Amino acid sequence: MSRTESFQRRWASDPVPGQFESPPNAIMDLGWQGGAQAQLPEAKWENWWHHRVDEALHEIEENGAPEWFNDVPYKVGALAHAGGKNWVAVIANSNISPTGPDNTGQWKEVVVDVMAAISLAAPPTMIGYFFRSTAPAGWLKANGEAIAIATYPALAEAMYVGDERNATAPSGYRCTDPANPSGTRSTTGAYIVKPEIRGEFIRGVDDGRGVDPGRLVGSTQKGSLIAFDPTVAAPAVAGLHTTGADASIRADLGVDTPQGADYPNANVVTDPASSTYSVSAAAGVARPRSVAFLACIKY
Repeated sequence: MSRTESFQRRWASDPVPGQFESPPNAIMDLGWQGGAQAQLPEAKWENWWHHRVDEALHEIEENGAPEWFNDVPYKVGALAHAGGKNWVAVIANSNISPTGPDNTGQWKEVVVDVMAAISLAAPPTMIGYFFRSTAPAGWLKANGEAIAIATYPALAEAMYVGDERNATAPSGYRCTDPANPSGTRSTTGAYIVKPEIRGEFIRGVDDGRGVDPGRLVGSTQKGSLIAFDPTVAAPAVAGLHTTGADASIRADLGVDTPQGADYPNANVVTDPASSTYSVSAAAGVARPRSVAFLACIKY
């Protein structure tokens, strides 16, 4: 027979005084004993027992999970309700409150909102590449345009470079005029500038490693030059030269400092200079083979 009513009305929700009491542990462990001489269970114990079952079913009915208790040895995948939210145990645990400071990953909040679930899987500012010409739902083109902070608050909060960098950062800064973002930079601006990734390769920020030092998140870097013979009249050896200081040669040419141990048998051979040409006439920027996709940012 199917159930025809909810658990909104629980057994013994308003018991008569003195008629609601948990039975002794000995009785709890053994249960009611049968036989002709068996003692009938007292009403106060029956009320407590029926109410406990109804209350647990009511919790599941309303919350989708029973309340969390500190004496339960929760297994992986167990659900519990605490702090107005449902939680799932991702690590077996006991006496670790989902909402307490000891929860260091044993419990994860169960997200039932679809957009919130997507945000957890793909948080704001995540960069994605798509084989299409338009941004999919939940994403914006990473094209350097300014967007309204009020329209995309989560993206704006995560993307903002901070007041200190607002005046110099190439993206992630606030402005007052979306048509002229760089010329209207303001830490209180109502717009924020998306990163410009069209035609760019992405490089992991150095973050203290020392391979590409001094870079900040969102900073840009020019390409490395390669030289070529600008004329077809007579073959010639082509190389790069800088008119700046020796210490800035690599920066001038856009190249990283190599790790010498990676090239134990390599030497560089130079030759006295002959004709010189401008970079625009006899040099290009190196690039690897590539396939173009649409770069987008998650909001």
